Amino acid sequence: MPDEADFVGMFRGRLGIRGDPDDAEALPPRASCWCVDTLSAGTDILPGMGLRRAARKSVAACVSDLAAKGAAPVSGLASVSLPPGASARYASAVASGLADAAGEFGFPFAGGDTGRGEELSITVCLAGAGAPGRRGRRWPGRGGARPGDLVLATGAFGLTAAGREILMGRAAGARGRFAGAARRASYLPACRTGFGPAAAGMFTSSTDTSDGLAAALSEMARSSRMELAIADIPYAPGLERFAAAHGLDAEQLALNGGEEYEIVFTARPSDMSRIEEVARRSRTPVSALGRVEGPGRRGAGSGGGTGSGGGAYIVGDDGGRRRGIRGGWRHSFGSGTGAGGRGGGRR
Repeated sequence: MPDEADFVGMFRGRLGIRGDPDDAEALPPRASCWCVDTLSAGTDILPGMGLRRAARKSVAACVSDLAAKGAAPVSGLASVSLPPGASARYASAVASGLADAAGEFGFPFAGGDTGRGEELSITVCLAGAGAPGRRGRRWPGRGGARPGDLVLATGAFGLTAAGREILMGRAAGARGRFAGAARRASYLPACRTGFGPAAAGMFTSSTDTSDGLAAALSEMARSSRMELAIADIPYAPGLERFAAAHGLDAEQLALNGGEEYEIVFTARPSDMSRIEEVARRSRTPVSALGRVEGPGRRGAGSGGGTGSGGGAYIVGDDGGRRRGIRGGWRHSFGSGTGAGGRGGGRR
């Protein structure tokens, strides 16, 4: 059964779109960067999230894609499909969530469209521009990592995955500060808007982690046709204790959770002092995950897919390759509903 990557490839081929797919695309003129994302009620809205926070999330997903490329939103369009029987109060909550996000992220909506569908669906398209004085006009893509580059990431991982386990009832007994932080991270994901636009001129490749850290690393390795050796995964504080208490795997939560909207990127070691200065000014934690080892072995990608010539892998305690990194989240297009959904239907 074809998955999301297969369908993306089909559409790109039919439309004559060249190059590797990415979450944000540079379009003529090169000074602009664009992204589009769709939130669907059945796969993207967690229990208790509410319409207003769901609408904000639909915008945050696009803002995060732009931030990973070094852009900030300057204008937006929204297309909203409302379910049958939607009341004025229902529609007002969605509109208020979009307005909340536009105010929070500092851009106006220029217009949009409304319609009717089987469930709530919100599609947001944002136009972005680079920060004034940003070095260079190239938007970093998922490809571009080079041997010797450092693999870096903002933030820590596993918190939103833990939140989803709690909200879906699989770890419903979780209490305390960690559980509260996990719920908040799931309902109100943050974006690295202070760091990305200021630092992206030093990225050799980048993407965000909306589909999970594993997916981000695998896609960057595949697009760059390089091997990424990952020696450290920064866990959210308290993740290991939470995982042990609920029979879960902390590493899998961190690698495959998704919707954290952190930025994973590669950079030259010589740029680290400037990256650290941007991180300090923007109050953004940045960690080194590993290093770009060199060109991948064609036909033997450890995380980027068969024939990709690139992959990401975990380095063992002895310095050797422990296992390839695979996973992350993609839409499933099989028959039935909820198979693979991010919200109510995920796992």
